[in-house]
Amino acid sequence: YAKKITVEDAHADFALPAEILDRHLRACNPDPGAWCDLYTDASAASAQEGVTMHLNDVLPVHAEEPALKSALELQGIVLAELTPGALIVSKKHVWAVCGRGLLELLNVTVQGKKPMRAADWARGARLGEGARLG
Repeated sequence: YAKKITVEDAHADFALPAEILDRHLRACNPDPGAWCDLYTDASAASAQEGVTMHLNDVLPVHAEEPALKSALELQGIVLAELTPGALIVSKKHVWAVCGRGLLELLNVTVQGKKPMRAADWARGARLGEGARLG
């Protein structure tokens, strides 16, 4: 028999390749629910003061996706320079950098809030330049 998935097992490790992390997150939903910590700027990440966020729905994407390429060009971001967990945000999309590849966040639930589309959440969250998931 396989062991029961615990809340600690459901923590998202963005150092994993996107395809593996996607499978891991789907295995943890709906119960106990995949989660990670959100750090809104670089100083918060070093202080380990993150906000818990549940990842309800994600999708692995390729770096050649037109919407992603456009967002990277508009923001002047070089994908190879980003560390796992870094967030890339456009008007309609939110992507998280993984060890290899990217995950598009489709639906999220921030601690104490209602579930919502990730793009809607990101527009209201006022994420700093160093925003990342961990």
